[in-house]
Amino acid sequence: MLARTRQERILRQIEENGSVTVAGLTAEFGASESTIRRDLSEMAGAGLLVKVFGGAVLPGPGTGTLTTAAGREPDQIGEKRSIGAYAASLISAGDFVFLGAGTTTGAMIPYITETAAVYVTDGLQHAMQLSKKGCRVYLAGGELRPQGEIVIGSEAFDNLSKYHFTKAFLGTGAVDLQAGLTTPDLNEAKIKQCAARRAKQTYILAVSSKFGRVCPVQFLEYGDAAVITDHEPDPAYRERGTVYVTMN
Repeated sequence: MLARTRQERILRQIEENGSVTVAGLTAEFGASESTIRRDLSEMAGAGLLVKVFGGAVLPGPGTGTLTTAAGREPDQIGEKRSIGAYAASLISAGDFVFLGAGTTTGAMIPYITETAAVYVTDGLQHAMQLSKKGCRVYLAGGELRPQGEIVIGSEAFDNLSKYHFTKAFLGTGAVDLQAGLTTPDLNEAKIKQCAARRAKQTYILAVSSKFGRVCPVQFLEYGDAAVITDHEPDPAYRERGTVYVTMN
């Protein structure tokens, strides 16, 4: 069975039951524990589930994922996969890529096939999954925040300031014409801003539900980076910036 097919079936089970176990999946698919654990790690890296002892659960309050005052976004798995696949197709041999932490950027990883590029990330799970794919990857130095397994702080900022990326792929909390690209967390905003400024081309990965919304901290003006989203936004966004749409 192809890994993609197996992972889709795992996802359906976890959506129906709320959790899965390694033992149960091993028996159902006739696969080894290492194969199932690798599947769960890849899916966790893409933000589709949260690994726990002996299995996995859906992301949500109390599972270590970040929440905001507005509450969790819908998982929008299909939309994130579509965005991730398109973004991954933009990576070429010889690129020096910054891949920001987050579930939407994490959705790129299953589709990344370019191992002749070099990757830098502030996401621990991203680094692990890229390494398993045979990619050359550097993890930004700094303080590791357990929630979301993200590297933050002044050391991470200083570390990224040394690089010159050809492409940067970043998530965002919200997209608005006036407020720009915003995120709930000041530390994350600094890292995103630094990476964008050190890149020749920056792509913002955002599900369409984030348009017209505002989070507390701006990291870029709207129009300073191309936006990849799943559905066509208000025409005003195209008039003011570059937008790539992945779904009809």
